[in-house]
Amino acid sequence: MYLVDLIHQNLYIYDFFPKKKGRLKYIKYIVNSEIPVFIYESVYRIKKLINQIKEEGFEGKISINREISKIYEQKITDNIDKIIDKLDNGEIKIKGEFVVGFFNTKGKC
Repeated sequence: MYLVDLIHQNLYIYDFFPKKKGRLKYIKYIVNSEIPVFIYESVYRIKKLINQIKEEGFEGKISINREISKIYEQKITDNIDKIIDKLDNGEIKIKGEFVVGFFNTKGKC
C-alpha cells in the first residue's frame, strides 16, 4: 500500500467495528497492537472512534482515507490530535465511507 511509509510484513484488517457490544475490546487491541490495523468506519461513528482511541491512550499516526477510488477521494495521515482538529474544523469532510489506518508507536508498530 502506498500509504504505508514502512514496509510491514503483517497488518490486520477489520470490517466495521461493533456499534456497542465488544467495541472496547477492538479499540484496546488497536491501542496495543504491534502491527498496523486498518478498519472500515461509518460516517456516523468516525469522530466517536477517533475520540475513543485517544481516550484509551493511542500513540502514533492515523491515516484517514475517505471515498477511496472516487472523484472526491481524500487521504490524510497525521497524529491523533491533528486528526481530531481536522475532523472538527471540516478539513476532513464527514461524508462517504472511511478506511482508517492506525500505526501505533506505543505498541512498536
